[in-house]
Amino acid sequence: ANQGVAVSRTRALEYAKGKYIYFLDSDDILENKNSLHECFELCEKEKLDFAFFNADQIEETIQKHSNIPNYTRGNQIDNKIWWGADLLKYEINNSLLRTPVWLYFINKSFINRFFKCFIPGIIHEDY
Repeated sequence: ANQGVAVSRTRALEYAKGKYIYFLDSDDILENKNSLHECFELCEKEKLDFAFFNADQIEETIQKHSNIPNYTRGNQIDNKIWWGADLLKYEINNSLLRTPVWLYFINKSFINRFFKCFIPGIIHEDY
């Protein structure tokens, strides 16, 4: 039975064997086929806990939606290495904080240190 994305993601954390993890949703497309490799190379070279990127939302319907989320941070923080608290403060102060997990390529040991599970039952958890 389908138990939802939270249960699936938590299970993925339990079974994942690699050093890094990325949560690609079934309706997502990586425009650059080398995106994950580039994230891996960057994380390895710079010894990062995670790398993040922007995303565009593509609507499959003709209907207009006034509340389409913005998954970009602009170029204010591109190609920089940040300390966690500095990045969080900057993103909050500049309305740039983006939380969808599929925007992050994450070192699995980082997740294991700070995160236990995804919370089941949250509707539209990407927002």
